[in-house]
Amino acid sequence: MNTSRHTSSTNNSNRRFAKAIAAVAGGVLIGTLTLGSAASAASGEASGSTRQRPTPAEVCADQAGAEAKLADAKAKVQTRIAELTAKRADAEAAGKTQAVTRIDKRLARLDKVLTRIDKRIAQFPTWVANHCS
Repeated sequence: MNTSRHTSSTNNSNRRFAKAIAAVAGGVLIGTLTLGSAASAASGEASGSTRQRPTPAEVCADQAGAEAKLADAKAKVQTRIAELTAKRADAEAAGKTQAVTRIDKRLARLDKVLTRIDKRIAQFPTWVANHCS
């Protein structure tokens, strides 16, 4: 008795059944995602970050707090620059050229951040004069 033909047809029907189940599951998943997206859009939820910028009125009401946040951010960046500069010197002394290159990239990025913070600190009094009366 030849059982290979019977086993082959059973395997084919199992494969078809598995494909059918996968197709149904995929359809259910797509439908769920579509309904979830539509519900999210209908409810007005923002996609991405939930952090909101303060309104000009809120900044005007808390000018000292805004200035303190800028000063705190500047201090943190300056501290990190000092730490990385020390690490760079250690890496350079140890001959770790790849580490020095990575640290240089991080220092360049922090220098840009520090420049932006300094610019905002310099512009803040002008902004307050124009928006807060």
